Amino acid sequence: MAFSLSYIKGGKVRAIGVTSPMRLALLPEVPTLAEQGLPGFNTSEWNGVFLPKGAPPDVVQRLGKALQSALNDPKVKEKLLQLGLEPGNTTPEEFSKFVQNETSRANALVKARNIKVD
Repeated sequence: MAFSLSYIKGGKVRAIGVTSPMRLALLPEVPTLAEQGLPGFNTSEWNGVFLPKGAPPDVVQRLGKALQSALNDPKVKEKLLQLGLEPGNTTPEEFSKFVQNETSRANALVKARNIKVD
């Protein structure tokens, strides 16, 4: 998004839709593809912080709180938005569930399309 945002804002490219389930804060005038008749369309990019499997729960919670604190900092939020990133603010448990859902969705697509690795 960061790359194309300058072209969109500069009028060199016209955004006709976003692939996320909700409109983007940076482009609130651009409708989602779901709003345009493609319900369930979601190919959002996302970033996250991962720990090794079996990380101690107290470490997971401490890191989660530190990340939430950073993402709630107005300067951090502003910088992320400038980069075209919309910061989410989830708990470690919510993020884990999200990753599981994304993995299941990707696996279903690979299976449905019979995608093979060469």
